[in-house]
Amino acid sequence: MAHTNNPANNWQDRQYESFGRLRIDSGNPELGNDGASVYGLIAEGDSGNTSYLGMTEGGQYHIFNDKCFNITGGVKSEGGQAAINLISPHGDICITCQQNGDVKITGRNIILDATDTLTFDANKCNFNVDGVGGIDFNTPRLHTTAKEGNLVRDVNSFMGVAFNGTKVGMDEVSSVLRGGFG
Repeated sequence: MAHTNNPANNWQDRQYESFGRLRIDSGNPELGNDGASVYGLIAEGDSGNTSYLGMTEGGQYHIFNDKCFNITGGVKSEGGQAAINLISPHGDICITCQQNGDVKITGRNIILDATDTLTFDANKCNFNVDGVGGIDFNTPRLHTTAKEGNLVRDVNSFMGVAFNGTKVGMDEVSSVLRGGFG
């Protein structure tokens, strides 16, 4: 049989080995979402749960497991060393959750480090921050467009209404109302 450029016709290149509950499938020409399979490792437990590890001709690497999936790194690492790196030099890293949509990140300290802008979008929901020890904003400028709430001072007062839309800020208005000037 002659070789063709269509991988769907290259059944002669497929190699399939079975080792009990572990199978190795190499060169499977069946086309999926990203081309034919380069290889696949398929395992099945006595419970019927399966796992799959493989790569497609389009370059996608797939890991699938019926139940929980654990990644453990850094068992012998010293403090300060990265134990698990997720690196995507030319693309995004996306975490997608199913069913109720909750995504939970837990840790002693969680650091989000943005060199430019850190944006939180809570579209039609509330954005809640709870802090037992306090919440500190260490910034030279803190701005809000809020119309009400305990961070918005005196916006409904006579001075707040009188100076609304001017370059006189509410901090100056509040200072005058407390008896101070500038």
